[in-house]
Amino acid sequence: MITSNSVADDDFIKWLTVAIKAARLPSDAVIFQITEKDASKFVRQTGEFIASLKKMHCQASIGRFGLEAKPFQLLETVQADFVKIDGSHIKTLQKPGDVITPMLTLQSMGKLSIVPMVENTAQLTAFWQCGANYIQGLPPGAPLGNGLRLQHRRSRLRPATQHLRVLNRPP
Repeated sequence: MITSNSVADDDFIKWLTVAIKAARLPSDAVIFQITEKDASKFVRQTGEFIASLKKMHCQASIGRFGLEAKPFQLLETVQADFVKIDGSHIKTLQKPGDVITPMLTLQSMGKLSIVPMVENTAQLTAFWQCGANYIQGLPPGAPLGNGLRLQHRRSRLRPATQHLRVLNRPP
């Protein structure tokens, strides 16, 4: 996670460029994330920082997305590749239809979506069907805290996207 202090520091991107080259990292394998809150505080600097990352063939993500008053307005200015939805939105979902509009908006803007904290098959199904690109959380069949296991039959899901990845939550 890149902080607002790093984004606002003109020397940081210079140092980062040298560090990535010195480490011989494939730059397209690196994704830098800044929170929506920090990006909103420093919109111009965040835009310049992300433009510099793109020149190095690195990618950028806006994390904890959806907490600010006008989140999609930020994405028009700051050209991030990925958007990671804030986990609080996932926990407060009342019905699967609640996710459709924001996901379609992200898709129309050409942003790849990351949905964290998916912990049941209803959530997994809802995000899969509305085109989430990456899903993080408990995989189907993973043990829950009370010893239960989620049961998931792939045949129940209609694959709405070819880009879906299901990632395990780190231990």
